[in-house]
Amino acid sequence: MLLHFEWQERGYSVQTSQAIDLSRAVDFDAEQPQFFGLPRAEQHSIEATGFIGDTRRGGPCNCRTLSLSPHANGTHTESMQHIDATAPGPAQAISQGLMVARLITLQPTSLAQSREHYNDCGEPQDEILSAAALKAALSDELLPQAVVLRSLPNTSDKLCQDYDTNWAPYLSFEAIDWLCQAGVLHLILDLPSIDRHDDGGELPNHHRFWQAMGASASITELAFVPQTALDGLYLLDLQLPNLLTDAVPSRPLIYPVTEA
Repeated sequence: MLLHFEWQERGYSVQTSQAIDLSRAVDFDAEQPQFFGLPRAEQHSIEATGFIGDTRRGGPCNCRTLSLSPHANGTHTESMQHIDATAPGPAQAISQGLMVARLITLQPTSLAQSREHYNDCGEPQDEILSAAALKAALSDELLPQAVVLRSLPNTSDKLCQDYDTNWAPYLSFEAIDWLCQAGVLHLILDLPSIDRHDDGGELPNHHRFWQAMGASASITELAFVPQTALDGLYLLDLQLPNLLTDAVPSRPLIYPVTEA
């Protein structure tokens, strides 16, 4: 299907057969990413008197109970409910369907070299995504309400990385502030968190982002951006289950756009 839309007074087209999936599949029987000591995702066949929900064991169908921690087991989208129990869940917070997004690839730098800031837990050798890198990557480009950040190096090892052993980069305060000032409502990135692995329990970037952007904003973490996806403008379909909780497994799809 060919779709046409306008953004910033320019016309664009999208072929819906060209979707690029940014989600990490949750494979219950194989390796999974690990983060914050949370348990791996599991599935168990339902059993009752006279019924086995497993066709491999002679049951009439497969019927399973799933156990997962969205914040660790794969790509997930968080709403402001992550820091405020009264805020809406992700599916309620995001009112629009398709939205324009820009994909940006960033090289992490050390907190010391960036001369940017984090809370007192930040160490000089920490790797961060900086505001300076964002500005350099975008130059004079207009930012839509959704931004996808791909960090380097970008290898398939990310798909099942143990982030408790190898801590990932995080964003500086200046990077978060710059994105908020640019009007970014929906942030998608391939890191386990926009905050440091050990942030003193404060989640300062999460608070900084939602205090600036409000309850209609979202953060999607643990995405994976294939090397085949080039930096630039896309149409985003952020697919979410309607679960009333602070974070849900998600499937961001991006569609390359062509200017008409």
